[in-house]
Amino acid sequence: MRKLLLSLLLLTFIIACRREAATETPGTKEVWIRIKNTTTGDLNNILVGDVNYGTVVPGSITEYKLISVPVYTPWCQFKVAGHIVYAGNGICGSPPPPSFEGGYYTYRITESPTLPVYGVEMTKQ
Repeated sequence: MRKLLLSLLLLTFIIACRREAATETPGTKEVWIRIKNTTTGDLNNILVGDVNYGTVVPGSITEYKLISVPVYTPWCQFKVAGHIVYAGNGICGSPPPPSFEGGYYTYRITESPTLPVYGVEMTKQ
């Protein structure tokens, strides 16, 4: 009797897990990001997570690329005139904030008109 009860409990758990997994929409947990360069110069070797967008010229926008590592804040790295530049809000402390929800995002790279400072404005489509 005890084995029957445990078997039924295990079977119920397995069926419940399968049903939940089956109702998830494929791709909803994936984060896709594109880059829009609103600065006056080329942005070279733009990195977001583990993805390199290459060179993005002023006024252009890239295709969306799948980011395979968790993204917690709008932040990126790139080169300007041979110098590595960081833009956006990094994270410090623990625990980290929640990672981005699945979906499509645009990082709009901006620059200060008076200082050599760059920023990232993020929008979710």
